[in-house]
Amino acid sequence: MSLAEKIKTLRKERGWSQNDLSEAIRIHSKHISRYENGKTVPGPQALKKMAAAFEVSTDYLMRDDVPRDEKVKIKDPELLQQIEVIGQLKEEDRITIKNVIKAMIIKNQMEKVINQ
Repeated sequence: MSLAEKIKTLRKERGWSQNDLSEAIRIHSKHISRYENGKTVPGPQALKKMAAAFEVSTDYLMRDDVPRDEKVKIKDPELLQQIEVIGQLKEEDRITIKNVIKAMIIKNQMEKVINQ
């Protein structure tokens, strides 16, 4: 499915008009029409805004080999809230958190191997 078709399909799934989408992502509705007709391709910022509005990845919009539900669904609300805050931390702190997560994953994998 082309980018134009994906934009139109996702918009219609939400019951949005082109104007609704343009307001959601703060882009003139003329551009939405051009995107959906394949006359122009959204730039990086418009693409990011559309992906966020449609709750899909930019990769899904641009490529045919990426599944739509690529986003990880986190069912633990506390963990989800903490992950959202991590993006606001200093880079050094984010790296530390990533290293702790990697260590926990490796520990879990090692325990599985040992217990087999």
